[in-house]
Amino acid sequence: LVFPDRTPRPGYYDMKKVYEPFRTEYKNGTLTIKNVRYFTPLSDLYADWKVESNGITIVSGRIESLDIAPQDKKEFRLTGIDEFNYTGDTFLTVSVKQKNDTLWADVGYEVGFGQYEIESTKAVTERETKLLVCEEGDRFVTITNGENEYTFDKAYGRIASIKKNDEEILEKPSSFKLWRAPSYNVGSSPAWIANNLHHVRQKTYSAEVEKAENAIVIRTKIALGGPANPPVIKADVDYIFNNDGTFSVEIDGKIKKEAPVLPRIGMELHLKEDFENINYFGLGEIETYVDRNKAAKFGNYSLTVTENYVPYIRPQENSSHFMTRRVTLSNETGTSITATGFGINDFSFNASHYSAEQLTEKKHHFELEKEPYTILNLDGRFTAISENSELNNEENKRLLNDKTFKFSFLFEPIDMR
Repeated sequence: LVFPDRTPRPGYYDMKKVYEPFRTEYKNGTLTIKNVRYFTPLSDLYADWKVESNGITIVSGRIESLDIAPQDKKEFRLTGIDEFNYTGDTFLTVSVKQKNDTLWADVGYEVGFGQYEIESTKAVTERETKLLVCEEGDRFVTITNGENEYTFDKAYGRIASIKKNDEEILEKPSSFKLWRAPSYNVGSSPAWIANNLHHVRQKTYSAEVEKAENAIVIRTKIALGGPANPPVIKADVDYIFNNDGTFSVEIDGKIKKEAPVLPRIGMELHLKEDFENINYFGLGEIETYVDRNKAAKFGNYSLTVTENYVPYIRPQENSSHFMTRRVTLSNETGTSITATGFGINDFSFNASHYSAEQLTEKKHHFELEKEPYTILNLDGRFTAISENSELNNEENKRLLNDKTFKFSFLFEPIDMR
């Protein structure tokens, strides 16, 4: 639960969450709190609550006393919640705190929390549309839209360049990623290595350019597999460049019948090294996975790529953020790129200065060497760190063992200068 210097590991916070002395439920403006203690009331605690839309507090309040008897429960009416029409990502967060100083915590210390999504109207972003210009050569397609310029490599079926106001965002072409570094829970990693998933390469069968209304569409057929192995995935991937400056990548694939549980399926972008700043809306602020996210809250979070790294003693998979709705990486000049789940409710992302391959090869975290670029991973699916098949079901999908998949991402380069 802790590192050798006694600082908490991410799992520490999930354990704290599970050990909360209460449970909460919310419905139609009424909060129900149950005392799960057996011998003492909750009179030593109080609760602060707030409703936030896109990270901005709309209404808030306090329950001064939680004098609830052991194993009993009580209802509280949260005044004012129903008086607003909410827009965008809206959540009620109830924070239960210490009423007095104790030997182990100061007054105001958060003992635990509950969080609930509130029904809201989807936020609509209006973007300026500009003329799309497409120049197709034997190998490369260049698409220009105002200050945005994209270069697509038909031979390799990937985005070779993204420029905003002539500033290059990519250090390397885009790629699809199946590999992640094994963790202390070995799981299926021997089967991943046997299938050469740590050396997966893309084969592109075709890349056809279409000029649709208000967009340029490049339709590709690809396969992903390791050397000396048949493809583990075959997929149709569409790259859609819109006249509002955004572009999306839509992938519809099949996984071979004999494939093991896969580590992940997603995109990997190698951004310029100075893309150090992260802002995202999703579960935070600690690392989260499909099987370890109880202690995380939905909200807006900002940190750096360097701060995002979790220094496990033996390098392993780390620092992913499950159930992200949008993420932006930016540099100090004000150039940024934003990714949003498109057609999916949420996705996982990770931003790091260390590749999954280096995390696999190195034995100690002090041996890691910073890559000369920033690695952004966007995962439509990600297998749980703990691959307990008994806990896997259609609702949580802990294991990536489906034989078909479909997801997409919407990207927007921005110049904030």
